[in-house]
Amino acid sequence: MKIYILPIVIIFLICQHVNAQSKVEIAHAKKLYAGIWVNKKAKRYLAFYFDKEVDYITINDWTGNSDPSNNENIDAYKASIRGDKLIMAAKNGDHHAPYCEIEITDRKLVYRCNSGLNFKDNFINKTQMVNNVVFERVRK
Repeated sequence: MKIYILPIVIIFLICQHVNAQSKVEIAHAKKLYAGIWVNKKAKRYLAFYFDKEVDYITINDWTGNSDPSNNENIDAYKASIRGDKLIMAAKNGDHHAPYCEIEITDRKLVYRCNSGLNFKDNFINKTQMVNNVVFERVRK
């Protein structure tokens, strides 16, 4: 019995860390995304936070002015790193969220999400409506 349980326990422990981001990936993402970004038309801001204690990137999203401490409503999201992109997986539980990708293209940040009611696809589904919002860096 012990012989069969040990491999299962080892596989379980390995799988717990499959999605962990390496220090190199986090440092690279920090170089690309650090700072505050703005979409001037919508007065919408994004800020990215990199905590050594967690294996994801926190994204704060708000409207108003560029100082997040002066805003009452700030949404926070978790993103994982996939190459040069930040990925936010679709969620369809207590909290609904479509799949989103964030990437830097020509020194602009492109925030691309599936339509607001698509909570199942974990890829950009180009057969449906895709929302694109472009941001410029305000400060690093």
